[in-house]
Amino acid sequence: MVTRALMVAAILLAGCSGGGATSTSGTSGSSCPRDLPQSCRSPEPSYANDVAPLVQAHCVQCHGPNGVSSDRPLGSYPQLFALRSDALDQVYNCRMPEAPQSLTDAERQTLLDWFVCGAPDN
Repeated sequence: MVTRALMVAAILLAGCSGGGATSTSGTSGSSCPRDLPQSCRSPEPSYANDVAPLVQAHCVQCHGPNGVSSDRPLGSYPQLFALRSDALDQVYNCRMPEAPQSLTDAERQTLLDWFVCGAPDN
């Protein structure tokens, strides 16, 4: 899948930019697992049921209209889809979201699974 190959290439290039692994959100003291799924799981995560609630709970506070990163909005599917490569990189490298909006390991995995599946609007 071309989209997955582009995402993996972006992650690998971002990994070369320096900066060490940070703590995995929800796993205090652990280093980032760098655990991108190898393939799309079945059933694939649903944007409406699985991803949108996570984005609303963990991302929109900063990436919304009044947030410190309002220039990179993530409040809707088109906005997140447009920034999917950057968002994948941030989640994969355990950089976002930062505390107190940190993801649990299961939430992080749901987002990674969704990105690997091509970020479908389902």
